[in-house]
Amino acid sequence: MAKKGLGRGFSSLIPTEMIIDEKIDSELGLEYDKSQLKELKISDISPDPEQPRRHFNKEKLEELVNSIRIHGVLQPIVVVRKNSKFLIVAGERRYRASKLVGLEKVPAVVRELSDQNRLELSLIENIQRDNLNVLEMAEAYLKLREQFNLTAKEIGERVGGRSESAVLNTLRLLKLPQIVKDYVIS
Repeated sequence: MAKKGLGRGFSSLIPTEMIIDEKIDSELGLEYDKSQLKELKISDISPDPEQPRRHFNKEKLEELVNSIRIHGVLQPIVVVRKNSKFLIVAGERRYRASKLVGLEKVPAVVRELSDQNRLELSLIENIQRDNLNVLEMAEAYLKLREQFNLTAKEIGERVGGRSESAVLNTLRLLKLPQIVKDYVIS
């Protein structure tokens, strides 16, 4: 008879996502010192309309909601100032979960980034934290190519060492019929 497991495992006891987040933030150059940390009103923050991720896993978001409800937000979001408000660069899932919990404020680090750096960091963060679906990645590559005139080779170098051919093949997926794209996403 097979041994029955005791429960959900290590990740249910310790929010390992936060440990991974710190390592990724270090790799992306998103580290901060405590003096840069601010408490921002959630009502002053907006998701970036150019955020590569379009689909959020509901189950994982609910797990994050439960974690924030118990432990609070352990990792600040990263934002840029946009007029009198703020735009999310990294941490949209934490932002969404904080709103669902009903928090009024969230810890944040305010950065000064060019539009290109903002999009690159958002893309890299999403690739490294929780895989984008291939069509979201293709759309992000297309934005980098069209908005900032980057070649496929430059895109590959800037977003985690992907080859030029991998970027080009990913971009080709955007030419598929919508029914095929829908199948790829599901």
